[in-house]
Amino acid sequence: MTTAASVDIGTNSVKMTVARLGDRLEILADTTKITRLGKGVDASGRLDAEAMRRTLEALGEFAAEAKRLGAERIGAAGTSALRDAANGAEFVAEAERALGGTVEIISGDREAHLIYTAAQRDPDLSLPDAGTLAVMDIGGGSTEFVLGRNGVIVFRNSLQLGAVRLTERALPSDPPSDGAGESCH
Repeated sequence: MTTAASVDIGTNSVKMTVARLGDRLEILADTTKITRLGKGVDASGRLDAEAMRRTLEALGEFAAEAKRLGAERIGAAGTSALRDAANGAEFVAEAERALGGTVEIISGDREAHLIYTAAQRDPDLSLPDAGTLAVMDIGGGSTEFVLGRNGVIVFRNSLQLGAVRLTERALPSDPPSDGAGESCH
């Protein structure tokens, strides 16, 4: 049996799943930490130093947990914030050191494909093999829409429209100032 860890480095949170692969998939850990890596990326085009520090710290903790659980491999995918940030590649090098594994910045199209595949194969959803499946994933920096028929993707789109990005545009201060969000009406 092989044990592996998969990490999702998102705009708002980082997630790790550690699983043992044998006759069946056994989930050993499923962890999420909110690090807001993409804080300010929409406005500045760069990852913030403090957000990178928080995220790298979380990745180091994930790596320690994965190794404790016997993970032989750790792989990670970076999404919207890393796609958009001018210093995304710099962060990836540091993230790979923290994880002791590879980090791939994936395109929005690839993200949409992976989201659909995960939904289609989720045993908790008990989906039929045939028919139409529509999936929407709202992330921190992007939202993916995917439509499949009989297991084949017929439409997919990734929009730069996520919870962090929209919040920063509509409510630029925390706490919100008087009249904040009025432009959203």
